[in-house]
Amino acid sequence: MLEKRSLSYTDGPIPVPDDDMFLAQNVQRICICDT
Repeated sequence: MLEKRSLSYTDGPIPVPDDDMFLAQNVQRICICDT
């Protein structure tokens, strides 16, 4: 599961604003491999 409102990339975490509903609703569509 992703961190709370943050996407983990190789260059560091990218915060997702609370008012960014587009990313908030489509965050699951973004494939992040943190393993």
